[in-house]
Amino acid sequence: MREEYLDGNVRSILLTGFSFFNKYFYNTSEEVAGILDGWRINDEYIVRSHVLPVSLEKLRELYPRIVEEEEPAMILSLGLAPRLGEVALELVAYNAAYYDTPDVEGYKAGFEPIIEGGDNVLETRLPVKRVVERCRHGEMLPIRPSVSIGTYLCNAAGYLAHLYSAKLGVPGGFLHLPPHTDLALKASLSSHRALWEIVETVRCVIKAALMEA
Repeated sequence: MREEYLDGNVRSILLTGFSFFNKYFYNTSEEVAGILDGWRINDEYIVRSHVLPVSLEKLRELYPRIVEEEEPAMILSLGLAPRLGEVALELVAYNAAYYDTPDVEGYKAGFEPIIEGGDNVLETRLPVKRVVERCRHGEMLPIRPSVSIGTYLCNAAGYLAHLYSAKLGVPGGFLHLPPHTDLALKASLSSHRALWEIVETVRCVIKAALMEA
């Protein structure tokens, strides 16, 4: 565990985002993770962000190492969904990677397990009902439940978030983020949200999850 956590009982919240992929050189998940890195909540928690490459090999290698390093009280992974208009709280992730478009390592996954011998499906460990009530209906933020995580690297990150949060007995899950307005303009995307609105939605999810912890 990092030494700076030893000033009292401050615990870490592990937040991961992804770097560039395909034509998306500005990834909303990377920017949101960067903005929230170091955010302290009631002198009890601190967000520690890690940006991961869009690579199945690197994800398998780095994710468990980061979890071991951070010893988190919560795990939340973020990814970009270019066609979304709202933040999607993914309810499930599948132990399968399948994609024809190569990842950044040039690898194509031909329907293979993310974790050999792992459960086929893992459910989110985020308090979905509380998140929806507090964030969507209470604070009027753009978030909804979803079961459309796909089989690309976002699904792999979601599966690992669910897996390791279950092992640690802490809240954990995955959020698909829409493009922010600047990215949408640069990449000619029709769906988008203001960056501040996406950031506030992620903050709200974290707060709602910690109320359940």
